Amino acid sequence: MSISKPISMFLALAVATTGFLSFERFETTSPQIHAPEFLHINLEGEEVELSLEDLGSGLREASATVEVFGKDLKLMNRSFAGSLVFGEGPKSIKLKVRVVPKELGISEEGEFLLKLEASDWSWLTWWRGNITKIEIPILVDLTPPSIKSEKGLTYVRRGGSAVAVYTVSEKTKHSGVSVDDEYFPGFLLSTDNVTSGDLEKHDNRYISFFTLPWKASADPEIVLIATDLAGNISKVDFPARIKERRFADVRITLPKKFIDNKIPKLATHLGRTPSDDYVKAFILINEEERFANEEKIKELVTATSSARLWSGAFTQMRNSAVTSRYAENRTYFWKGEAVSRAIHSGYDLASTANAPIDAANSGRVVFAGDMGIYGNCLLIDHGLGLFTLYAHLSQISVRVDQHVDQGSEVGRSGKTGLAGGDHLHFSVLVNGHYVDPKEWWDPKWVNDHVEKWLD
Repeated sequence: MSISKPISMFLALAVATTGFLSFERFETTSPQIHAPEFLHINLEGEEVELSLEDLGSGLREASATVEVFGKDLKLMNRSFAGSLVFGEGPKSIKLKVRVVPKELGISEEGEFLLKLEASDWSWLTWWRGNITKIEIPILVDLTPPSIKSEKGLTYVRRGGSAVAVYTVSEKTKHSGVSVDDEYFPGFLLSTDNVTSGDLEKHDNRYISFFTLPWKASADPEIVLIATDLAGNISKVDFPARIKERRFADVRITLPKKFIDNKIPKLATHLGRTPSDDYVKAFILINEEERFANEEKIKELVTATSSARLWSGAFTQMRNSAVTSRYAENRTYFWKGEAVSRAIHSGYDLASTANAPIDAANSGRVVFAGDMGIYGNCLLIDHGLGLFTLYAHLSQISVRVDQHVDQGSEVGRSGKTGLAGGDHLHFSVLVNGHYVDPKEWWDPKWVNDHVEKWLD
């Protein structure tokens, strides 16, 4: 009895399909596990991010255990949807595993192992699939780093700048100066001029520029702080003496011409016009727009160069007269009534209209454009957390990412933004905080307080 042609073709196709399927299902490529090569943690531990991948039959299972004193303690075990016939497991997946020594019965320093395993839906190894295993060393470290200041007693003016130079006994995640709740990061000092024999002791030497903010408490806590690779934290007092100062209270009566002519145009430009109430528009601009601008500036200055880009004292605008100073406490009046307040964040400098504005020192332009109350504005990074800001410009002559030399023209003075007349608003920022520019204009101060620690 012969088999009909259609049935023969069906059987042939079935055999071919089975053979092809069997070949595919015996794939030999093992899953990949992407994880840290080493864990350096304290008793609080950390959350470890894992990335698993299998581009063949897909992922089937994943597990994590920690070997503690000869015993394997399970941290995680996951199974993934798929099929022994077709595979079809997820091709990639990201997982998080919490490794917390104190929850694993570990109470002392030592070395342990994190064991990770992943399998796929291959038919190999009696249908258990291809299996990948890796082991990650864990160092449990309970010893905080030691910090040593290289400076003696440091005098810090309220609103002024200061420098801390210190060494840490080991590599850190981060370190710096803390003034009450304000943090000022440290930067690793260059070892370019250090001889090879002294390199090791300079490898963990840092500098941090900080300020005593104008609004800080009367008796602020100033400490050096360091967090090592395991997460252990050390704090030591920084020897500082506060030099108090008073900041001027300034009463500003808003001119009717300014309110009637400047504010409607600026409010429209900023999308903040509340009907025809221009005084209300001024308040929104002076308070809400100012806040938004300052948040943007804080964001911009977080990305500073870890290298020093400037040299020597900074320069004041050429042939300029000071019309307003740093940290003035301004109260704005309209028809005898106080309507708004603001703290002035720098110096207002005036010369002739459209006067040339030079870079106060060398650096890299990180912002060049409209900045609300500041109008046409430039922000220059000088490295190590130090920035200068130039506002109310009538024209900008540089672009973002451009390197500028001290004394090179970057724009022209103007009255853009919330400015009543042609001038330059100039600010200096130290790690996100406005400071008094006057110190940075003073060659003696820069030499005594900065240069000698950077040589």
